[in-house]
Amino acid sequence: MRFGYRLSRLSGAVHSGGNVVFSPDGNTLYSLVGNRVAAFDLVAHTCFTLPYEHAHPIRRLAVSPDGRFLLTVDKGGYLFLVHLLRRIILCRMRLKRTHKVRDLVFSPDGQFFAITQERQFQVWRTPGAAREFAPFVLHRTYGSHSDDILNLAWSPCGQFLTTA
Repeated sequence: MRFGYRLSRLSGAVHSGGNVVFSPDGNTLYSLVGNRVAAFDLVAHTCFTLPYEHAHPIRRLAVSPDGRFLLTVDKGGYLFLVHLLRRIILCRMRLKRTHKVRDLVFSPDGQFFAITQERQFQVWRTPGAAREFAPFVLHRTYGSHSDDILNLAWSPCGQFLTTA
């Protein structure tokens, strides 16, 4: 078995930014390719591109801890929640501060997700797979940092969120 993978050869396009995320079981790698998301099944050695696309290049992505949902946010500030098994967009929202999203993470239990916006970050409730009138509900906004927040990380228990 050969393990000579480089990211540019694995994704089939020049990786120009954003993040790369593994599925919770570690068998699938999700990568940004412009305004689309490519998924690489590392066990079956197959690749597919999710059938939706953003209007702008995607900035960040996050996979839920149970592997059912994918959140993507683009440079235009549009946030999409995608059901990974059905490969469809469940809901979308436009953020107010579009150019300053640096990180996007799910909580360990998957009930919340946090997103950075300049010197503050917001915690939102994760919508379910059922159809809702207003699926994204803001839980709380935290702020008062002296500079832009670049990274977020949840503690394993899900009670604490660290920023950098």
